[in-house]
Amino acid sequence: MTSSGGYVAGTLGGAVVAPVLITASVLVGGTAVVVELSCAPVNHPEAIKSVKKFGSEFNKALVAVNAKAIDIRDSTGKSIRSANDKAIDVRNAANGRAIEFRDEVSHLIFAKSVNTGIPGGI
Repeated sequence: MTSSGGYVAGTLGGAVVAPVLITASVLVGGTAVVVELSCAPVNHPEAIKSVKKFGSEFNKALVAVNAKAIDIRDSTGKSIRSANDKAIDVRNAANGRAIEFRDEVSHLIFAKSVNTGIPGGI
């Protein structure tokens, strides 16, 4: 095929062939990975032992870190509860003192108004 017919056939052929080649490559590559992984214990026993060893060590490290995180969470919660309880005590004391102060001022103003005869005692 020459001229425009060859150009069209070549262009369309490339457009059709590329997805087929990519799909075939993915299938062959995926199959090779699966076969290699399934044969790894037989073909590479030392590598499998080291992977299991490092996996076990990694798991132990994660468990230790998780345990520390739980301890920190618990101690932080206790500290926050303690600080919150103290803040509530301070607030209650401040409220009580504010009420006492208000009452004292009200009594002084009332007493002054009684003594002077002027409302508000001014």
